[in-house]
Amino acid sequence: MKRSTALSLSALVVAAVVTAVLMARAAGWTWRPNLLVGWALMPYAALAGYVLLRSRSGAGAKASLSVSLIALIFTCWAYIDASFVHLSSTSALIFLFVPLYLLVGGPLLGELLIWLFKRKALHGR
Repeated sequence: MKRSTALSLSALVVAAVVTAVLMARAAGWTWRPNLLVGWALMPYAALAGYVLLRSRSGAGAKASLSVSLIALIFTCWAYIDASFVHLSSTSALIFLFVPLYLLVGGPLLGELLIWLFKRKALHGR
């Protein structure tokens, strides 16, 4: 396994752990696996599959690492902000919307980055 692939998968594992811990905190530490937990953690499994699929080429490996790090940063920012900074009665809704953003935006951003990296390599810039 390439080093960039291992780093990408590690970033996704950290993001999944952050999600699980903050979900447990939001539930008052009475956390049980259910469909919402599955929904919140599914993007990291999907992105891990994307990383394994696309990191075979140089551009794909760079894009996969970039997407994984962006997913980690976005996850930490969104969940920590909703859990500690901007508290409200609707803060738990973040666990519905962030997974959607990651499921749709992660692969789209990855494909855009692959295209940009290949174009850059082709034109030598």
